[in-house]
Amino acid sequence: MNINERLGLEKYVVSVEELSEVNLHEECYYNKTKEIYVGQGANKNVTLYCKTESKRLLVVIGESWTYGDNLKPHVRCVEDKDNIPYRVSTIFAGKVATYLKSDLLLNSQPGNCNINHYYRLREYIDAIKENGSYDEVFLIFQLTSPGRDYRNNMVDEPIKHLFSKTPNQYPVLEYNDWQHEYDKTYFNLIEEQVKRIPFKSSVVWKNFNEFHYKEREQFSFNVIEHPFMRLVVQMSGYDFEPSKNMEHTFYEKLHELYNLKVDTKTLEEEVDKQNKGLSLLGKSMLNNFHPNEQGHWFLTALIIDKFKSNGY
Repeated sequence: MNINERLGLEKYVVSVEELSEVNLHEECYYNKTKEIYVGQGANKNVTLYCKTESKRLLVVIGESWTYGDNLKPHVRCVEDKDNIPYRVSTIFAGKVATYLKSDLLLNSQPGNCNINHYYRLREYIDAIKENGSYDEVFLIFQLTSPGRDYRNNMVDEPIKHLFSKTPNQYPVLEYNDWQHEYDKTYFNLIEEQVKRIPFKSSVVWKNFNEFHYKEREQFSFNVIEHPFMRLVVQMSGYDFEPSKNMEHTFYEKLHELYNLKVDTKTLEEEVDKQNKGLSLLGKSMLNNFHPNEQGHWFLTALIIDKFKSNGY
């Protein structure tokens, strides 16, 4: 079965208005596509399947930083505004697909959480295996703030040990140990899926928080060591220590969790880190609280460097 049929995607037909709004370079990714299929979510066009008649496929999964939100004036999710030719040619996903000379299967729901990213990866691998038309498959997988799993009420089987509302069900962990276990859990979940095809090369990155699990020799994917939020701030001459979580609502609900222990001093320090990070992010020339055009170029370079390390 075709991937677009398997995923319930509809064929995209570009409008005259969309093309008239932008000035696209003739070598941009949109101009390399033969067909584009789209899927909707809480925002417009969160799934894009771009076909170029390649035998390679790049799978990209993430949230608003992957979507290309705030690429003003053409893309603005809160205004339900999108321009597919411009967005797919500007975001890092389209630029990396251009580099790889590949088709692109992109899912990027703004505000999404990591367990939903995992579910999309699992679903897409099922579709790719069933389709069987690609010789080489590549992956870019974004991990975002851990508090979103709990905020979005997505505490499902693979991660239920991280968010326990039942006393004595799981060991009680200090915050640093809990973050270590959180990253380890997702690394194992990603690796489990990456091995199913297997992917030729895979890159995992975070937008907000550092990676706290360092024992990675057993994993086949590459990691961009620091969160992109910190990297773009550093490029503007500043630095900060990122918070382990970016959702204030998660901290407000900590009293509901029996397996996670965070003292008041640590909580205050984490909130201060959140505020400082967001303040410095506003000073970055590569970011408008989401990567701007230059920011997507920077992220593209980081990802391509990882693919090159695997010979691609």
